[in-house]
Amino acid sequence: MAQNRFPEHLIRLKQQQIRTFNRLALRPATGTAELRSELTRLFCLIGSHTHWQSEPLTGRARSDLHHQAVTAPGGEPELVVEYRDGKFTVRAPAPRRLTS
Repeated sequence: MAQNRFPEHLIRLKQQQIRTFNRLALRPATGTAELRSELTRLFCLIGSHTHWQSEPLTGRARSDLHHQAVTAPGGEPELVVEYRDGKFTVRAPAPRRLTS
């Protein structure tokens, strides 16, 4: 994947969407209407971004954007979703280790 494939503004929108989704997943019983509304707003902003006029909005492009948003400064890793004993659990991932 090429560096800086996506505009910084689009990456920041995706990072905000990931953080909003994480908050909703970790606390599904509180503030769901507001968080869901914010997710919808961010989804629409990302989908209608001018970047997609020059590059098709494919599943691969969405995946690449997500990866770049998570690995860029200020990005957050996805939540860990586990299925045990017939139930899904969601938790924050372990903190990243700094490499030298």
